[in-house]
Amino acid sequence: MNDRDEYFMSPIAQAVFPHLNTPDTKFDKEGRYSVSLRIDPDLSDHARFIDVIERVKVASGEDDILLPIRDEVDNKNEPTGYKLVRFTSKYPPKVFCRDKKPWPPDTIIGQNSLIRVASTIALYDKNGDQSRIVLHVNAVQVIRWVEPRDKDADSYGFTAEKMPEHYGAEMPEPHERLVDYRGECDDDDESKEDENTRAPTEKGAPREEEDHGTQVPAF
Repeated sequence: MNDRDEYFMSPIAQAVFPHLNTPDTKFDKEGRYSVSLRIDPDLSDHARFIDVIERVKVASGEDDILLPIRDEVDNKNEPTGYKLVRFTSKYPPKVFCRDKKPWPPDTIIGQNSLIRVASTIALYDKNGDQSRIVLHVNAVQVIRWVEPRDKDADSYGFTAEKMPEHYGAEMPEPHERLVDYRGECDDDDESKEDENTRAPTEKGAPREEEDHGTQVPAF
């Protein structure tokens, strides 16, 4: 006898904007756990996944029903050829490693981690608004973990620039200027640190570096 609950299982795909450890409160004060999957329509299992969702729309009998699917675009708003399928929940999903062991709760699942999602499909017609299909994320299996990282300049669309001529001579970058122990730019003798106030250090002693470490889950 099969006593397992029936869930709509996604293919393995990259996680986009995952909020699986803590809820996202940007658009909802109560917070929502959520993740989108980057779906490649050229992959057969990915294509079948999209097809199942679209067949739910056909079965509903509503032509203008909203789907949790959209085209992915890049920083220039150009389509990438991928689809993003969104999953949400009010409640924290169960998370497992690829060997089915429980996921370490303090290990944050980062962008582009490879995951698969067990979800339930719901049809909503809230307060007479346009009907929509929602995928509730019930559980996640992490196949390949990617450590969360802060966005770099490229992520925001910045490029390396020269100083415009109408602003005069180029100024040195902040990291090219001498910075004293107070974090202040030290460009002249008057602003130099008083030697009498410098903390004593043993000559030639190596500087101690703080070890932040990286928690890596055992798969």
